[in-house]
Amino acid sequence: MPELRRNPVTGHWVCIAPGRLARPETREEHFHTDAAGVHTPEWDCPFCEGNEDRTPPELYALRRGGGGANTRGWSVRVVPNLYPAFAAEGEEGDPSHPLFAREPALGACEVIIQGPDHRRWLPYLSAEQAELVMATSWRRYNRNASPGVGSVVLLYNHGRGAGASLAHPHGQLYATREVGPMQALEVDGARAAARSSGSCVFCSMLASEEAQAARVVATSRDFLAIAPWASRSSYECWILPREHRADFGTISEARAASLGVFLRAVLWRLVQELDDPDLNWYIHSQPGAAGDAAGTYHWHLEIHPRVGVVAGFEMASGIHVNTVAPETAAEALRARPDPGPEEQPPALR
Repeated sequence: MPELRRNPVTGHWVCIAPGRLARPETREEHFHTDAAGVHTPEWDCPFCEGNEDRTPPELYALRRGGGGANTRGWSVRVVPNLYPAFAAEGEEGDPSHPLFAREPALGACEVIIQGPDHRRWLPYLSAEQAELVMATSWRRYNRNASPGVGSVVLLYNHGRGAGASLAHPHGQLYATREVGPMQALEVDGARAAARSSGSCVFCSMLASEEAQAARVVATSRDFLAIAPWASRSSYECWILPREHRADFGTISEARAASLGVFLRAVLWRLVQELDDPDLNWYIHSQPGAAGDAAGTYHWHLEIHPRVGVVAGFEMASGIHVNTVAPETAAEALRARPDPGPEEQPPALR
């Protein structure tokens, strides 16, 4: 069973999950690509339609034509992660030990299969399918944001270099009892900024960035996409909701669906500019936020293309070195047109 071990110097928890070594990411055939770099389908992909018996029993699915669970005809499907880093139960530990603190890695891990097509990830989906993907993600977030849960993270790994273990487009959800160090750092920083300025730092950032326009990537009625002022990596993008809410789960389902369309447009720009790079995107949110956190924190989505390498200095110091100014990145991405109603990967054109 996975367990958490605490670093006695920093106090940060590390998840030890040997069971994830069994993932298929080392199997080369799962990542066979053609000359254009697009993942090609394979007959034994467990996430492809018709292979529903290759996954654990589904937790949720959308089937417009009806039909029973774990059958064909779905448009979005959610299953438990076969190789979870967190589990529903575990052995008791010793969380107070000064050097060797440990406790069970309690939580849930789900896989959100974003469509039956093996080759279409989000920028290549129709706008309607992008809505379904994010609305489903929002529903699963709320399903897992129960009392006692410290963090619910929605994420997507695109490409081997970003940690994807299967080529078929799928997002993931991690619900954990602990709050991750990065999220805790953001919450504390936002609280300190609010004490200093009297307002939400994310709301101030949104207003100032839109007014300056130099780092704006795309805009919509509900969202603003920017290359943040202190971008840690080249072409890093943030999507900020205009409405102040700390908890992603408290927005409406319709707004969650519109996030899917907006994210599709931002990813499309990155795909065109960087030739379909490996990347990660994830949502930072505070489930059940109340008190100071509800007033000072602001959920948001971050996108990190893997166009550089984290080298020794970054690892040793924690100071990131970015070789592309965010203003340059935003200008290039802003110049890219919006995607059409239903774009196709190069291999399908």
